[in-house]
Amino acid sequence: MRIRMKKISIVTGCYNEQENLPELYNQLMEVVDSFKAKYSYEIIVADNNSADRSPEILRELAQKNKKFQGDL
Repeated sequence: MRIRMKKISIVTGCYNEQENLPELYNQLMEVVDSFKAKYSYEIIVADNNSADRSPEILRELAQKNKKFQGDL
């Protein structure tokens, strides 16, 4: 019998945060590492029509980690 893990969803928004998104990702992954043995997770970052490279960076992070979603 397979036990289904409870899921934690981390949801946030961003606007013109190209310089902060990699650090946000790294810090979130540190937090996720503390509970990923007991819980499944997803990270959703909704972009609010940024004029910088935020959408591109979100796509790169999503390719790096399938549990990370950049909602563009």
